[in-house]
Amino acid sequence: MFEPTPLRYTPHFLLPYLDEETVSLHHGAYYASCIEQLNRSVEGTFMKGMPLEELLQQASRLPDSVRCNAGAVYNHNLYFEMLTSGTKTPSPQLSKAINSSFGSWELFKRKFFSMALSFFGSGWLFLMKEYTGKLDVCVMPGEDNPLMDVAEKRGIPLLAMDLWEHAYYPLYRHNRAAYVDAFWQLIHWHEVSKRYEMY
Repeated sequence: MFEPTPLRYTPHFLLPYLDEETVSLHHGAYYASCIEQLNRSVEGTFMKGMPLEELLQQASRLPDSVRCNAGAVYNHNLYFEMLTSGTKTPSPQLSKAINSSFGSWELFKRKFFSMALSFFGSGWLFLMKEYTGKLDVCVMPGEDNPLMDVAEKRGIPLLAMDLWEHAYYPLYRHNRAAYVDAFWQLIHWHEVSKRYEMY
């Protein structure tokens, strides 16, 4: 059985960038629903009891309902884990990797914003660590992520930004640009750095 990961903060902790209603609906309703649907989808199959990462790595062989909900659960786990009102700078190791991979912090930020705002539809933006060690930013449709064997570019997601409207509509309506700017203010760079150094 997959279980929801509790928030490490109260829903109003992310104010003024994300409000209590948005966070509560996102975590308590949408994310919780994805977990329920995933558990129903794997019940009575060989997939029951498999680790989430293992499911994702064979996404091409999964039923659509399992692929979609497994991706949604993994992506949301990472999304909520990487939000804070605290640490605003990455570790020296991650900073060095960002400069090496993108040319500079400013070029990384520019690519992050450009890809988030130019993507049409619902999906996710990831800062990922490729298996070569290089960092990149990618956007994937639906609930897909770079762990999946269907991904054009594969690697370890370090940071996930939800680009589905449910992530920001209650507060920002159709203003994705305002949401992307708000998300940038909430990135928990200490946790992103720990994840980078772990993998």
